Amino acid sequence: MSKTPRYLQIVHSIRGKITQGEWAVGSKLPTQKELSEKYQVNRSTVITAIEILKAEGILEGKKGSGVYVVNNKWSLLTAASPPNWNDLSKWAAHPPSDSTVQVINESETKKEMIQLSKGELGCDLFPQSEIAKSMEKVSYQLHNVGYGDGLGDIDLRKEISKHLEKQGVYASPSNILIVSGALQALKLISFGVLL
Repeated sequence: MSKTPRYLQIVHSIRGKITQGEWAVGSKLPTQKELSEKYQVNRSTVITAIEILKAEGILEGKKGSGVYVVNNKWSLLTAASPPNWNDLSKWAAHPPSDSTVQVINESETKKEMIQLSKGELGCDLFPQSEIAKSMEKVSYQLHNVGYGDGLGDIDLRKEISKHLEKQGVYASPSNILIVSGALQALKLISFGVLL
């Protein structure tokens, strides 16, 4: 049993999540109720921890909206708030690729084009009748065909988390996103770096 008071344990835990990038600058913290359930303490203990982190300049409360991460240890070392990447990217040497992406998206709707970027077969090569027969056989076994939480298969994310931890990278399964292709991943990474 730790001799460290629970509110300080929560402070260290939240700091760790922020430092490791699980809760990035600009992200909203879970509600006090959710945090008290997560850490199995009463709300006043959570409030004490949040107030300490606010005093350190790591968190900021926005009236009626919640508590947000406003700094991490790296931005605190610079004694300045993190840069506004949206403003800075306006001066980039290369223009945004939004128009190019729009052209690609429009082209993807043309039936006469084979989508090599997606790895899809051409319409004339697609085995429609075989797939229909297979779906008929397994349709009674399908229970959930949605996207779940939208992050990808949880078991796969857990395995990736374990693998990354062996490499010295700590990322919880809730911070891992499974994407459908390299283009999507690269766009998400670039937006994450620039925003």
